[in-house]
Parts: sequence; structure tokens; C-alpha cells
Amino acid sequence: MTEKKRMLIYAHYYAPDTASTGQLLQELAEGLGDDFDVTVICVVPSYEGTVAPEYRTKRLYTETMNGVRLLRVGVPPFDTASR
Repeated sequence: MTEKKRMLIYAHYYAPDTASTGQLLQELAEGLGDDFDVTVICVVPSYEGTVAPEYRTKRLYTETMNGVRLLRVGVPPFDTASR
């Protein structure tokens, strides 16, 4: 068996964030998983301006979702009215 090629994707949002780009990127990354070892660099779920308590203690979080490795960067909560 040959080793899969690696693919690195950088995007601001990724599921379970509610931004549509995050949802689309999830579909793309998971679809590429048959042929590539996929890693995504993104921020913690924060599209609505809030950050869940489990994402408030560190600067970097590593997790795997449906075979995709995620490197999530911590961000502070923000006011969505200022966007």
C-alpha cells in the first residue's frame, strides 16, 4: 500500500462553524480524504462572535473530524456589529 500524499488547506472557517464557507470546505476536505492525508488550518468556531468555553484556554487546538486533521487557532470573542 502506498502512502497518501499530504494536502494542507488554510481557511478562516471550518465546520461546525455556521459560515457557509466552513461547511463547503468540510465537504471538500472530507471528499479529498480518499486520496490525500488532509490537514486544515482554521480558527476555532467563532463566526457568530462567540467562542465556546472549550476553545478559550489555549492558542492552538488539534482535533480530527471525519478523518480530517484540524489545527484550530484560538481567537478572542468579538462584536459582530463591528464587521
